[in-house]
Amino acid sequence: LTQTKNQSFAGSHFMQYLVTTTSSQPGLQDSHVCIVGHVDYMPFMRFDSDGAAQRIQTRGPWMKQMGPEYLEMERKNAEGYSHRARENLRFAIQVYNQSDK
Repeated sequence: LTQTKNQSFAGSHFMQYLVTTTSSQPGLQDSHVCIVGHVDYMPFMRFDSDGAAQRIQTRGPWMKQMGPEYLEMERKNAEGYSHRARENLRFAIQVYNQSDK
């Protein structure tokens, strides 16, 4: 006789994405976006807009088990975050630029 006992633990998890945008040129043509996703403060993915393929880099052993559909979803989300981050940077430069023109 084999018995399997499944345990489930009540509780919640914390998920966040840290999006960093930088630019060295006023026109923002070469702005760079780096995104790191965390679950419970542990990194699980990274996206770098300067990467050749702009793909998701997995972090942590459990991410290796996720299928290609999940990674594609994360990549599309990261591209959306990158687009919005660049727009936010443009807006911030327009509003807060204190340099002489």
